[in-house]
Amino acid sequence: MKLTIYLFIFLFFGLTQATIAQTIQPQMILEQEVEIKTTAGQELYKNNLSFYIKDGKVKSTSNQQGMVMNTYYFSSTDIMYITIDMGGQIQKQQNNNALKNTNSEYSKIEVKYLDDTKLIAGTNCKKAIIKLKSKGSTEKRVVWYDPNTKLSFKYNFGVAGLELIEGLPIEYENTQMGMQMIHTVKKIDFSTNISKETFELPK
Repeated sequence: MKLTIYLFIFLFFGLTQATIAQTIQPQMILEQEVEIKTTAGQELYKNNLSFYIKDGKVKSTSNQQGMVMNTYYFSSTDIMYITIDMGGQIQKQQNNNALKNTNSEYSKIEVKYLDDTKLIAGTNCKKAIIKLKSKGSTEKRVVWYDPNTKLSFKYNFGVAGLELIEGLPIEYENTQMGMQMIHTVKKIDFSTNISKETFELPK
């Protein structure tokens, strides 16, 4: 009887600790470096990208060769707003059903988790492969993620299937307009308070 009770306690606390190990972060700032290459592997240039994440909202900002782009994502409505400033000329776009639209060109998306590990920005990451299936072809994209950290809502960072990863993506691949992009987090900040004004749309 005592053995049964001890076994139950051991299993209960073991499962509880396994659940607690993955921390849901209410806010964070991610500083990324994006390496852009041709599909043949020739490096074109690098860009920096910042993500501000809090309470189901995301703002990303980048300055790409004089073009300033800000995106705003609100998980409560699954709407993404994009502003592009090209020398004072501002363009605005709105993407309804943002997550669904990112994945729409694929008939099936699968994630395979592997045991490979890698240290990135001081974070112990594990490896996953996203398989994107469309008519007659399958794409595979490598993701390195932090299994101990998770967002409180689904978000794909603009990459098909990335919202399915059980953890925080730290390094991942993407393809866009015939170019290959490798996103790598260089710094993670969980402590800086992000003001609500960060997510206010420009008028």
